Order: sequence, then structure tokens, then C-alpha cells
Amino acid sequence: MNVVIYHSGYRNAMLDRVGESVLDRNLKYLASELSGYGIESGHELKQAVERAMQVCQSAELSVRSNFKAIYVCIEGQLYKDWRLSELGRNLILLNASPANPYVARLQLELLKRV
Repeated sequence: MNVVIYHSGYRNAMLDRVGESVLDRNLKYLASELSGYGIESGHELKQAVERAMQVCQSAELSVRSNFKAIYVCIEGQLYKDWRLSELGRNLILLNASPANPYVARLQLELLKRV
């Protein structure tokens, strides 16, 4: 069977939304929920997200498959949050401040397994 792919410059908005939905189905976590792991500072979280994204880029993994910026309005204030895959969440935890006891224990536990 022969498959012929025709490509035009036209992008179907419906297909784009379906593609976004497929990517989003694995984004089950919120970065704001990481406060339960001691990451409470917005600055610390932002740095950990940036480092986690750099890990994906360096490893040639899709950043979009693991991180998606969302905006949440709380009491009239607009905040940036992130929807995360399990990998994205774990990368943030590994790249948070080592002064955080949970992060330090996690890093040591992983090194013990090597």
C-alpha cells in the first residue's frame, strides 16, 4: 500500500487542538503543588523549572511534552503556574535548591542507587 502525504501551508485549527490535547493528557501535575515538598518560594520554583527545561533541551527531549505554562487568577491576581508530566515534576524536584531537605535527600537517594 502506498501512502501519499500532501502538504500545504494550511494548518487545520481543529487538528492543532487535537494535537495539543494529546500532549496535555500527560501533564497531570501542577508546579504550585510542589510547595508540599518545601518549594514555596516563587523564585526558587522559577529557577528549578528553568533548569528542568534545560535538562530536557540538553537531552533533546520535548519541553512541550513535559511543561506547559498556564495562568491562574487568585483573588484578582494573575499567577503563572505550570502543568507538568511526571518527568517534568521529578526534574523540578531534582533541580530545586539543595538547601531544601527533601531535595537533598532525593539527590542522595538517587546517587546511592547508581
